[in-house]
Amino acid sequence: MPDQVKLKIEDRDVTVDKGQTILDAALKLGIIVPTFCWDPRLKPIAACRMCLVEVEKAPKLVPSCAVPAIEGMVVKVFSEKAIRGRKAVLEFILSNHPLDCPTCDKGGECILQDHTFNHGPTGSRTIEPRNRTIFDEKYKFDDFPLGPVIWLNMNRCIFCFKCTRIIKEIAGDDDLGAFNRGYHTILHGHKNRPFRSEFSGNTVENCPVGALVANSFRYKVRSWLLKKTPSVCHLCGDGCNITLWHQGQKLFRIYSRWNRNVDNGLLCDRGRFGGLYADSDRRLRNPKIRREGKLIDTTWEEALDFVAGNLESIRAKFTAAGIGVIGNEMLSNEETYLLSRIARRVIGTNNIDFRFEDKFTPSTDLNLKLLYFLVKRIPFSKFGEFRNHLIIGTDTEVTHPIMTLWLKRAISSGRSKCYAAYHRKTDFTLHPVESIEYFPQGEYNFLLALYSALKGKSIDESALASGVASTLIQRWAELLKGSKTLLLAGEALYNNPRGSENIDLLKAICDLLGEGSVINIPYDGSNYLGNLLWGATPGILPGGSQNDEENRSIICKEWKCDNLPEAGGMDTSQMLTAASEGKMGALIFFGSDPVGFYPDREIATKAVQNASFKVACETFLTETGKLCDAVLPLAPFPECSGSLISSEGRLQFFEKAFDPAYSSAEGWRIILRLAQRLGFEGDYSSPSEIWSEMASIADKCGKVDYKQSQYGGQFLKMDFAARAFSNLDGFQSSPLPSPTAEFPMILTYGASVYQKRNLTAYAESMDKIDPGPKLYINPDNAAKMKLYEGDTVRVSSTKGSLTMKSAFDYRIRPGTVFIPTNFQEAEFNSLLSSKSDLTFVKIERL
Repeated sequence: MPDQVKLKIEDRDVTVDKGQTILDAALKLGIIVPTFCWDPRLKPIAACRMCLVEVEKAPKLVPSCAVPAIEGMVVKVFSEKAIRGRKAVLEFILSNHPLDCPTCDKGGECILQDHTFNHGPTGSRTIEPRNRTIFDEKYKFDDFPLGPVIWLNMNRCIFCFKCTRIIKEIAGDDDLGAFNRGYHTILHGHKNRPFRSEFSGNTVENCPVGALVANSFRYKVRSWLLKKTPSVCHLCGDGCNITLWHQGQKLFRIYSRWNRNVDNGLLCDRGRFGGLYADSDRRLRNPKIRREGKLIDTTWEEALDFVAGNLESIRAKFTAAGIGVIGNEMLSNEETYLLSRIARRVIGTNNIDFRFEDKFTPSTDLNLKLLYFLVKRIPFSKFGEFRNHLIIGTDTEVTHPIMTLWLKRAISSGRSKCYAAYHRKTDFTLHPVESIEYFPQGEYNFLLALYSALKGKSIDESALASGVASTLIQRWAELLKGSKTLLLAGEALYNNPRGSENIDLLKAICDLLGEGSVINIPYDGSNYLGNLLWGATPGILPGGSQNDEENRSIICKEWKCDNLPEAGGMDTSQMLTAASEGKMGALIFFGSDPVGFYPDREIATKAVQNASFKVACETFLTETGKLCDAVLPLAPFPECSGSLISSEGRLQFFEKAFDPAYSSAEGWRIILRLAQRLGFEGDYSSPSEIWSEMASIADKCGKVDYKQSQYGGQFLKMDFAARAFSNLDGFQSSPLPSPTAEFPMILTYGASVYQKRNLTAYAESMDKIDPGPKLYINPDNAAKMKLYEGDTVRVSSTKGSLTMKSAFDYRIRPGTVFIPTNFQEAEFNSLLSSKSDLTFVKIERL
């Protein structure tokens, strides 16, 4: 074939694609050529020279990682000349490398150790003093803090430049560079700033020696003493594959577990370092019940009897409709299914939801519309097949860091362009993105303007209402029309007072673009999709079917019961509002913290206080848990087994690394033991047994073929029927309320790129990466207010006020400010009202 070449390596013929290297050909034959700087994800630079091989008729040895294979080439990997050359390279590297293996954290997993043992010299011929780089003599062992969580020992560096290339080529950042030449080369952050990339931990994992070390693992334990357990990251919806390194019941570090279709062997720092919250000594250790106004430790038996007895009393007094269950999107499929079963079958209520951070939760009809788009979902690995990517209503770098790397990869190929519309600027640093910033809550008007532009209609009113120049929207319409486009719809579109209309507009826009255009919904949460599919909302039953009479009868047969509660039920906002008015008897919080995160702290607090009985199941004592009558310790993810469905629609199973520490318990066991005390006669011995029952239900009434999924992270086969989308003829622009003279700024809020709620704040490293809350403001607004970065300011709304430090961020739209939601000390929701679409604030310098 003209696009392939045939060559001979060690007297064995091999055919590879034109453009592939000698190293690629050798690996295809199973011949291992030692390397340091080579990585299949990076451009070859032949920096280390460790992969030298002999090529017939070549005047000297060549680096196999960088030299393309040529037709008829004859290569010798194990000739005397090649072996002697690689040995010389190792001797040169070792001539200045410190002999500190006993104190180096890389000992036992060091590639330099391995290559020296297999290919290197047995001793040194040099007698001169070794070159030594000392940044600051106050640090021991020549280690120096390169950034908040990364330590550098420049004397161990072998100048492979993997670290700088990973940050630049893959993460698309310019946070780390190599400066000077030869043995004078040093690594440091851009303009001597601390190294702070959200992918910084990948430099440690991929460093072939101990030059880069994570603070969380430094001088803690030897790697050969640790056990490794494969798992799945649960801190966002990307579903990255990870490896848990642990000893006994202690988690020491989290590394990637290469899945080329999901994470490509990479992790964000939130998943790598934030996941270590599970090892915090501040977690709940024992069940607690309230006695004489105080939460006191007790046994599981007493706590469960206490909870079950109170729920029985509440059910008798209020009926089952007076009991509500609020979970969270991080629960596994098995836990979600059991929670839905205990709510509907055992308690007898449809009051169940898992979305407690949004005031505008999607209706059942809107949820079914969203699920329909999953039928044609596009995996990350196929992003590069689209001419354009249109992101609306989310900052993917925060919500889906690894998915963003796939977007950057598509952009860097030169075949794709990216357009992003949100209430703050989208910036992929080294990858060009055309960004539009509309008004907060301006999604509807922006979508209407874009739709009208594509239809050739006037857009002046809708563009004005969205806060975007009509000429810019017209330009986007011209660029997008007729091209194959992937539309990525963020949570701001469906967690919105006009969510259903937004999705109708999005579907119409997709139909007007080029053939093959598709809508993807990147859900924000490790198992948001699993919660939807397994009945954690009032209107959807386990298996993904609508809560109607026909589907209830099928579930009844599987659950061996006479009936289930009829359609209806309340979502989180409705439950909290009803409870705040004294209309709810009991609230069950499973991993949820409405007092800390629901966008109206006053309503959430009153709801918990006014409910006759409330119980929380959580890993750490939350603001909600402090007000409850019982608190049950929930084991964190390394101590649990189950499965998750990523925002791609990929089902992945995970196993626990070790049994739950202290007296905490896996979520499914807590639900089961409580259900049994409430009259449930069933029993399960493991999540896999629960899964078997779930698959049977899905096969009979669901829209998901779980039997096709099996284990191993396969896509679910989904068959959701097309929903009836609205006729758009009557859609008109809707001006948003304007700020007042007293409260001239619009408040926006959301997660930090490094955090997942306040869970990750319990990880030691995260305090250093993201040390506390700040008020982020556009520098132009700050200049008008005569604010300096780091000034203490008071942020006030009609509901309350907060005091915090200020920080500048050019991505913030002028006229708005941003507060991260991940810090308990900043009660952001005390400024918010569930009755208002927008929150206006004033900023005062203190």
